[in-house]
Amino acid sequence: MTLYKQINFTTISEETIKESLFYLNFNSLKFFKYLTADIIQELEAQENNFQKIDLLYKLLKNYNQKQIRNFIKYKPNLPSLKEQIISWIEEEIDYLSKKIKLESNQLATISNNETKTKFLTNLSVAQLSYFFGLLIETGIIKHKNQSDIFRFIAENFKTNNTEKISVDSIKVKYYNVENSTKKAFREKLIELLGLTKL
Repeated sequence: MTLYKQINFTTISEETIKESLFYLNFNSLKFFKYLTADIIQELEAQENNFQKIDLLYKLLKNYNQKQIRNFIKYKPNLPSLKEQIISWIEEEIDYLSKKIKLESNQLATISNNETKTKFLTNLSVAQLSYFFGLLIETGIIKHKNQSDIFRFIAENFKTNNTEKISVDSIKVKYYNVENSTKKAFREKLIELLGLTKL
């Protein structure tokens, strides 16, 4: 009877019926699914996630401003229709926002990997690790977190034989220095000392 009074049969439309049912707090799950299906259809017509979020915020504003009969509802054990719709829209916004952030981080990582310029060294990985170890021991580099040093070497250097140095490889060679590595690097140091002659 209340629905009958709400509808002007001279201008009846699907939208009119939907608005009337919303006002009457017809919180049936089937009607909720019907409304969200309409929203999903609108979202699919958008070109990207930014446009989808923009649409959802407009709908959120619209539903927040809608009037509803709170003193009575079709299903007493369920939240009001307004609460259901608003909660659903907010969850969709949250999901899409997180998705955009994740995609942005992935693109940044790919971009960094593609554009990263590495220094080519004719030292081996073992010699490079040993060299940085000496820099730390002599206080030339003062950094307490050795893992940061290992990552720095891996991200910024490449050798003639290794384009991509792994952090684990550097770590193993850093803590297990072979005599052959020390000998080869000593020759490099002697060469450096020769260049310092006045």
